[in-house]
Amino acid sequence: MNKFFTTCLVIGLIGITDVLGQSLLKKPDCYECALPQTSIGKENIADVILNNGTVLYGATSLKRIILNKFGSYVQALSVSYKNDSKCRDTTLLFTEIKELRISGLGPNGGTLATPIYPAREYIFTQGTEQIPSSFLEITPTLFVSGSDASIRKVGFNSIAYGAEVLISPFGKLFGNRLSLAFGGGALLESSRLRIPVLAHLRYTILGGQEEQVSNTLVPSPCKFRLRDTSILSSFVYEKPSPIPFDSKYEEITSLSPQDSTVYVGRKNVIVRDDFRPFIFLEGGPIFNGNFIGKGAEPSVNPDDYSQYAIGAGIGTALPFAQNITMSLGYRYMRLNLRTPCANCPPPASGEPEKFFFLNTNNSHSVMLKFGWRLEWIQ
Repeated sequence: MNKFFTTCLVIGLIGITDVLGQSLLKKPDCYECALPQTSIGKENIADVILNNGTVLYGATSLKRIILNKFGSYVQALSVSYKNDSKCRDTTLLFTEIKELRISGLGPNGGTLATPIYPAREYIFTQGTEQIPSSFLEITPTLFVSGSDASIRKVGFNSIAYGAEVLISPFGKLFGNRLSLAFGGGALLESSRLRIPVLAHLRYTILGGQEEQVSNTLVPSPCKFRLRDTSILSSFVYEKPSPIPFDSKYEEITSLSPQDSTVYVGRKNVIVRDDFRPFIFLEGGPIFNGNFIGKGAEPSVNPDDYSQYAIGAGIGTALPFAQNITMSLGYRYMRLNLRTPCANCPPPASGEPEKFFFLNTNNSHSVMLKFGWRLEWIQ
C-alpha cells in the first residue's frame, strides 16, 4: 500500500514539474511575438538563416525593434529562442539576415523559406522656433555696498543706482551657449554721474533645444510579410497594407528591399526650453560726467588716476516672460575724486589751484539688474 502511494506521489511530482517547466518556458518574453500557427494549430518555430551561413535554430518569437546607433535609428530583429529549458534572446540587424524558414506555412504545408525585410519608414518633424542668438537688454541697476567711512567722503553711502544697455549682435559666432555683448550706462553715486563702458561675456548653463524622437510600428512590431494563406496551392505574398500616415509624414527612401505590410512612423519634436540661466563676466573703463572733483588734473598725484569696473554673476530671462531679464552679481569699482588738500605741499610752480589730492574709492557691491530684453535669431 505504501509503495502504491509512493508511486502516485512521484508521478504527481513529475507532472507538476513538467507543467511548471512548460509555464516557465512559455513566459511572455519567449512568446511575445509568437510565430503564426500551422493549419493544424501546432506551435510553430523558425530557423533564422544569416548571410554568413550561421543558422539560429528554434526561434519562438520574432519582434521588430528600433535601435539608436551613434545618433542614427536602425531597424533590427529581437529573436527569442529556447535553450536548455530557458528563454534566451539576441538582436540582429536586418542587414545580417538572409531568410526565415518556418515549417508548415509553405504551399501544401511545407516549409516556408522567405526573406525578411525592414519596414517602410515615414518621418514627421515638428519644430518650434529656434532659440534666439542675439539680444538687447536695457536694465535699471542697483548697487548695495558698505557705508562711506572715508574722511573726505569720496564714496557713496550704501546705495548707488543707474541703468545699463547691453547688445550682442553676433548671433552664434561663438557657439550656441557663449555670447559676447558690449554696452554702457549711467551710474549715480552721491549725486556724481559715472559712465561705465562694458564688455560682457555670457555662458548659458542650462536650457536649449532638445530633440524628442518617438517610433511607432504599425500595425504591430510582430508583423511580417508572409505568404497569402488563402491560396494554398502556390506561393503568393500578402498584399501591401495601406499607408497609415497622413501627408505630414514623408517617406525615407531606401535602395534596399522593404516590407510594405508594416510601417515605422518616426516623429521628431523639437522642444525649446525657455528657462536658460546664464553666468556672466563683465568689465571695462568708467568715465566721468560733469561734477566737481572729476578727472586727474589738477592734483598733486595725477598718476594715481584710473577708473574701471569688474563684475560677475548669474542671471536669466523669466521663463514665463522672455522679454524680462534679471541678474544678481558682484561688482568691484575703482572710482576717483579730487578734493582740496590744505596740508599738501604746494607744487614747484606755486599755483594754488593745484592744491588738490586725488582720492580713490574701492567699492565692493552687490549688483541687481532687472529690466527689458529683446531677442532675435541671426
